[in-house]
Amino acid sequence: MQPRRWPASSVLAWLIPIAVLLGLQTVLVFREQIFSPVDELQHVDYVRTIALQARLPVFGDQQVDLGLVSLYFHQYPAPPTAAQLQRIGGAPSYESLQFPVYYMAAAPVYKALSFDPKLAVYGVRLLNVLFSAAWLVLLILLLRRVGVGRVPAISVSLALTLIPGVALRDSQVINEVLVSVLVTALFILLVDRFPQRPRLHSAVEGAVFALAILTKLTAVALLPVVVLAWLTRGRPQRPRFLAGAAGFGLTLAPWLAWAIPVYGIPVPFVGRHPRIFHLADFALPHGLGSWSSYLGRLVHYFWFPWEWQLPSGAWRWLDVATLSIGSLLLVVATVWGGLHVARRRAWQSPMDRALLLSSASLISFALAYAVFVVWLNRIWETDFRELYLFFAPLAIALGYLALRVGPRVVSAITIGFVALWLVADVGFYLAGTCPRCYP
Repeated sequence: MQPRRWPASSVLAWLIPIAVLLGLQTVLVFREQIFSPVDELQHVDYVRTIALQARLPVFGDQQVDLGLVSLYFHQYPAPPTAAQLQRIGGAPSYESLQFPVYYMAAAPVYKALSFDPKLAVYGVRLLNVLFSAAWLVLLILLLRRVGVGRVPAISVSLALTLIPGVALRDSQVINEVLVSVLVTALFILLVDRFPQRPRLHSAVEGAVFALAILTKLTAVALLPVVVLAWLTRGRPQRPRFLAGAAGFGLTLAPWLAWAIPVYGIPVPFVGRHPRIFHLADFALPHGLGSWSSYLGRLVHYFWFPWEWQLPSGAWRWLDVATLSIGSLLLVVATVWGGLHVARRRAWQSPMDRALLLSSASLISFALAYAVFVVWLNRIWETDFRELYLFFAPLAIALGYLALRVGPRVVSAITIGFVALWLVADVGFYLAGTCPRCYP
């Protein structure tokens, strides 16, 4: 029997988008100064603690390593001055409240390169670039599984992963990209209505869901979606729920065994938020005008990095075009998909099931975010970046749009956005954009 040969066009269709993403993010890895964006100093200290001290950091006791602080101020190995420490509010490790899976995955890379702290940071950044490439592949596989054609599946996935805010963050040391990988993998499992081995499938889903939560707490908003996916697979339901709960519980158990004796609760972030960010103003806006202005900033920082100071003049058209056309496209796709789900009484086809789970996940996120804002009485202009974790459901909505209005139309629009993102990244820097977080 002859081994199967992949046509050259199929190989190129996979290699080209991966090469584009890897190329841009590798440039960002080395172009962005150490610890300039995304609270990277804090995240690296978490990785360093696991790598070099073989333990998890404990909030309240953990201080950021002074060697990393001096690296932040670009004077390593000279120690930081008292004035520099005061500029960053001392060196408390507030990211030590994060769940540990990403940092444990990154620790071996840091340890292998720890003879040079700067090189170790670049090594972990490059690991995130590989995670980002895996995320792109999983998004494409998800869309192909629910019936989206090859070209729109690739163009939609690439357009999402190249959004400037996403591409920058996922090329730095941060836990966001790994949880995006896990959430997308979870959706690939959940959209399967008739798995061949139902109990094992549910157990794996429970384990992947637990890993996603243990990477970033925001993933807990997917709990209703996981339950909905299990309920809509028909009977018998009890064995699947037991297997899924077992996979979830066993994966979560090591963290609970460590966190409860140390913090007294399984989620240390709860109750400690005011202590972490007491110097920041998270007050909710008052009045319609204030809310409108704040909503504009929330949408803006969904698309573009908070760290970018966008140049004025001709380049402002890109900001306006993105906020209007890009946001409208996502809203239309999401609402259209939701209306399709609402009109159905049964969700038999792969796309119908995927849209059901997609709509449920976005609604769950919106409700969870509203509870978070009201409960803590806090809001921040970058909060919509939490939606990056939910690009799998957004990709499904865009895939449905491609099926309804035509794959060529959606492919042309999303390929246009890919070109726009690449032009923006180069053009903004040529225009003298200065990231605001550089010390």
